[in-house]
Amino acid sequence: MAHWIGRAKAAHLLNISSRDLQKLIQHGDLSTFEGCVDFEELRRRYPALALEESSFMENLAFLQETAFSRRVRDTVMPVEDLAASLKKRTAELAVERARAQKYGTLLRELASRVATMQCDAEGETKRALHEINLWLLERLEGIK
Repeated sequence: MAHWIGRAKAAHLLNISSRDLQKLIQHGDLSTFEGCVDFEELRRRYPALALEESSFMENLAFLQETAFSRRVRDTVMPVEDLAASLKKRTAELAVERARAQKYGTLLRELASRVATMQCDAEGETKRALHEINLWLLERLEGIK
């Protein structure tokens, strides 16, 4: 399995500048993947690598293992947590449905009130109330 390290870390290990490392990459002396260099390839091509290899590899393995276990722990919830989350979301949904039903009732009452006002109005006011009532009723039909 490849152990990928960042370009800055690779340059540091080789005791060269980042610019010199970039030149090695551009000349095809080193391959990269998503901005990282394969540690094994680095070690094969440059055996005089300036590092304590065993401690570096141990640190690298530890970081990879803990990063994976953290991702698993963060993405896989225990069943109890899932059940509690589902119960909470169900309660929130019930509250929102009740609120939506209240607003629907309120809008229907408003449409009825506007219709009553329209019957008593004259001229321009009657036409304006008619347009408002049509608009309201169209919106209510779209909600169903």
